Amino acid sequence: MHARELLLPVVAPIVGVLALGALVLGGPWSPLALDSANARYAGGDLEGAISRYEAVAQSWQTPSTRAEAWRRAGMIRRGQGDVRGAVRDYEHAAEIEPVAERRSAILTELGLLYKDELHDPRSCAEAFEHAALDSRAGEGDLAAAGCWLQAGETDLAREALTRAAARPNLQETAEKALASLEATPASAADVEP
Repeated sequence: MHARELLLPVVAPIVGVLALGALVLGGPWSPLALDSANARYAGGDLEGAISRYEAVAQSWQTPSTRAEAWRRAGMIRRGQGDVRGAVRDYEHAAEIEPVAERRSAILTELGLLYKDELHDPRSCAEAFEHAALDSRAGEGDLAAAGCWLQAGETDLAREALTRAAARPNLQETAEKALASLEATPASAADVEP
């Protein structure tokens, strides 16, 4: 027998296992996929990191892992100035995140994007209100009230502050804000002719 004939039955299974391991560990469904995306990000390969995060988000089985991948892609996009892309990623993340507190954090980030980057007070308020629904603390209602005021929606701001006042941790702050709101004279737009 030749050496090749002797080695082939021994080497072929080893090569097969190594190839399968490389495929599994290198694919977006791998337990190391988020680590790979993180390493690309840390190394400055932002487009490569976004690509890996999106691959994980589209193929991973665990909803929380998929949501985290969308959130991280959104963070990178926001840093690159792609605010619309970041909004899309955060919305995907919020849709699939099953854990309420984590979903609240994602929605808070989304609300801040609408407020600070897009200057869209209505969308800002809606994101913060949804965040408050998922949060034990409910700070989103306070933030939503501010956004509603920026949108000129005094009644919706009042509703958000009333919800916030019902939470013991926010009661004092929300009641002060409500009192301040009630003491503010109506604007010309609020007065009927």
